Amino acid sequence: MTRGLAHPDEDLYVRPSAKLVARFWDDCGEHAVLERWFWLGKWTLQRLAVEGRAEARKAQGAAPIRGFHRSTTPEQEAEAVAAVLRLGTIDAACAATGLHYTTVRRALTEAGVEPPRVDRRAVALRAAATRRARAAA
Repeated sequence: MTRGLAHPDEDLYVRPSAKLVARFWDDCGEHAVLERWFWLGKWTLQRLAVEGRAEARKAQGAAPIRGFHRSTTPEQEAEAVAAVLRLGTIDAACAATGLHYTTVRRALTEAGVEPPRVDRRAVALRAAATRRARAAA
């Protein structure tokens, strides 16, 4: 159904699907994608291509690709997630596993686990203890 001549750009500037961008990028290259969908930014198109490739891998039943080099193994990350669930805070899990805060937080996000909320009482007690220690010094 056509919308008439009131807004012809609406029919021209349609946001492409992620799978289409990924297929076009892999077949024709980056420059062709940037030329074809010139009104979208380079980073938007790159993100769409990555999402499209992930959708295609998921449809084929392939395992997801870990996007960047990591210093941890999947077992360590699973252990960190279990430690957060067991201990209740990311800081305690970091101390127990020896991993950095951002590593544990990323593992939680990728596992689909909601990060625990910050315990404001514990933070206030720690701040008060720090103030007392500085005043005593």
